[in-house]
Amino acid sequence: MKKIQVIYPNKVDQVDASELNQLIQKGKIMAFEREHKLVVVGIHRTRMSSSKVHGGRRAGEKSH
Repeated sequence: MKKIQVIYPNKVDQVDASELNQLIQKGKIMAFEREHKLVVVGIHRTRMSSSKVHGGRRAGEKSH
């Protein structure tokens, strides 16, 4: 199973990739590493399996 480095409020750890969505949804982590870049939860776009994509955009996103 692929491991992903995550940042909790009080520690840095690695979790199974399958746990990531649940940790994000429950607000347990502050950030995680994706493609060697830091993704800050609440600031950057995160992966969410429940998001639907329409015409290249996620549901609810406005085009500029």
